Amino acid sequence: MNFLVVDSSPMIKSIITSTLTGMNFNFFFASSRGECMQECSKRPFQIITMAIHLADGDGFALCHQLRHASKEDSFQSSSDAIIIFLTADDTIEVREQGFAAGASEFLLKNHIRSQLKDRIERLLYPKNIFKGARLLIVDDSFMNRLIIKQLLRKIVPNITEADNGKQALEILQENKVSYDMILTDFYMPEVTGPELCQRLRKMHRYVNLPIIILTGSNDRSDVLEIFKSGANDFLTKPFIKEELLARIEIHLKAWFLQKQV
Repeated sequence: MNFLVVDSSPMIKSIITSTLTGMNFNFFFASSRGECMQECSKRPFQIITMAIHLADGDGFALCHQLRHASKEDSFQSSSDAIIIFLTADDTIEVREQGFAAGASEFLLKNHIRSQLKDRIERLLYPKNIFKGARLLIVDDSFMNRLIIKQLLRKIVPNITEADNGKQALEILQENKVSYDMILTDFYMPEVTGPELCQRLRKMHRYVNLPIIILTGSNDRSDVLEIFKSGANDFLTKPFIKEELLARIEIHLKAWFLQKQV
């Protein structure tokens, strides 16, 4: 498994390789954004650790570039890598910016020796607490859908995408598979998130299906509209990974319990 360390500090590189001894990684190194892109053009990487501040740019922009790689880009094979940011400043604001760029995880630099190995093992081999769950993500933004999929990677195994509410209705009305949760954006053309929720609540098989609406607004009237539509919960964007996973876990556990009953 190929592992790329993107950091200008020789000490960080040394600590990472010594900490992960025995994990059968092929280590490669880059000190800048440009060197990272060169390495990713030569071979695919499954794991990348990255500093936020690089000599020729910031790590968030680099992460965003990797996540948005097209089939024509020489570095496309690393676009789905696990990307862990190593930082000395782990704040909510930093995490929001990082997850918006497509980060998989954050770790304080002074916790590398004690926590990096465990974090990687959990990302590579997570406890499948949502085994068998099927999620439908509805959002007209490709980037938003990509971010959510990255945050849920390997935790929720079955994810379907719809780029608007109308398409989501078509998918759900086909009823070829059953879904356990819907994550939908609030503002979308043709059919908004609350409108989608209202229509689904009129269908017998979706009366109790967990629906979480994502919104970039803090307006109280929007929040009221969300709950009037029949949604179970909402999240304000940008959100952080832990918050999203916690909400999903709460509603999925309740849903699976209800199905058992």
